[in-house]
Amino acid sequence: MTYTVIRKWQNIPNEAYFFIILPIVYAILSGIVVIAFPRSITHNPLAIDPHDRSYITPFIYVFGIIGLLIGFLGYSSRALYNTKITKSQIVEGTVAFVLSLGFLNLITGTVYSFLGYIIPFALGILGWSIYKYAYAKKPFQIQSPKVIISIALFVLYCASSVLFSNNKSLSNEFFWRISWLVSIPLLFAIAPLDNKIITLFTRFALIIGYTYLLIILLLYLQACYASETPINVAFQLKKTFFVAPNGEPIYSSFLIESFGIHHYQFITFVLATPFFVSLIRYKNLYSSACYGISLVIFTHVLQVRFAILVIPSLTIIMLLLKYTAHKLQVILPVLLTIVVTASIISISFFALNKNDVRYKYLEVASRHYNENPIWGMGMGTSQMILFNAGYDVGHYHNSYIETYMELGIIGSLLLLIMLIAIFSDAIKRKNYEALILLTYILLLMFVEEIAFHTLYFFMVLFPLCVYSFRETPQKHLVGIFEKREVHVNTSLKKHDEK
Repeated sequence: MTYTVIRKWQNIPNEAYFFIILPIVYAILSGIVVIAFPRSITHNPLAIDPHDRSYITPFIYVFGIIGLLIGFLGYSSRALYNTKITKSQIVEGTVAFVLSLGFLNLITGTVYSFLGYIIPFALGILGWSIYKYAYAKKPFQIQSPKVIISIALFVLYCASSVLFSNNKSLSNEFFWRISWLVSIPLLFAIAPLDNKIITLFTRFALIIGYTYLLIILLLYLQACYASETPINVAFQLKKTFFVAPNGEPIYSSFLIESFGIHHYQFITFVLATPFFVSLIRYKNLYSSACYGISLVIFTHVLQVRFAILVIPSLTIIMLLLKYTAHKLQVILPVLLTIVVTASIISISFFALNKNDVRYKYLEVASRHYNENPIWGMGMGTSQMILFNAGYDVGHYHNSYIETYMELGIIGSLLLLIMLIAIFSDAIKRKNYEALILLTYILLLMFVEEIAFHTLYFFMVLFPLCVYSFRETPQKHLVGIFEKREVHVNTSLKKHDEK
């Protein structure tokens, strides 16, 4: 039996060791903390102020640093020990590492400022473009020009909306707040990342995301233990399952407020990005399985109901695409359509529930839907309308309704054209990673207004650009596509032998 266990352990790919070992390391460290610092474990975060996590912050940083060191030194940096490493490998590794620092800051908010969020990505893409054109002497080209043109048309119309806005100063403020972010897809189109950089970045992102997920789960266990809350309460689909001693219900979002970013929907999207990509790129799914299980538990702990529905559905579709036979894959477009339709219906059910706050926002929108339907009321005017109706929010929690209300029918059509251009470009280049992320974003737009907050817009835009614009075609094909490639290569070898 021991020999069988050893053999199975030897069959596990090297990159999966980190995902198996880290929970064990964290369990040992947690035992040490319980013995040496019992006050930090028995401290009830709900008794005084759940947002004050200063008593446990040092442990968060220690656990995070240990996890990242184990991951980067023991899992992802094997290439550094290669004495024959080339200049291009150094550049690719450096660019991927710098981009991964930006990914780390996106989910933790270590440098909590917009410049802090965007600088790592700007440095990474700028460094890659200098190497690509100044040193590698590669020909200059703009990838996916139709996508860039469709984005430019939409932005130009947003600029023109200021002219007929009901509140020109507010519209002008909103336009300049987000319009310059359009330069990000342009930069990626001018200097698309190499496939090797994307692979390295995905590995680094999996390390960072997995470490973050495990730390949040440990915080959840500590809160449950200290407040005498059952551990399985997160799986009962109650929005507020923590209760303070005075009987006041408390949202579990306080668990992520130890970090800078607080919006669970957008954090979940960023965390889900490397998971979906790993399902496509990795032949062995040990690391993807560990990461995916942690991600699903995370969505229940924070009660991200949208992600609880969408992530497992898209995962099943991708696994079917990867492993089913050719005949079964013919029905996958039908299955994907069913999943998307069911998701939209379920999301609409939550939104149309009169007890849900989103229903009240949509009710306010219905009172003004016929005011200037062609051109719209101008960017940012939804905030003014909701404020006048007594709601201290800035948007309707629905990107499609927001676009219609602020930019009218013309703006909605331009948005549709832009989405079709991005989808068609991904299909044309067989970019499965971009397709799955686009599907997630399109569904997310039913429950969130992506462009309202500059940072949240960037959290969606950056991962999409990384995987949508790339220099080389995808070599790690999946499912039947991989089988076709093998069959073609085998046929060519037989032909050469003859």
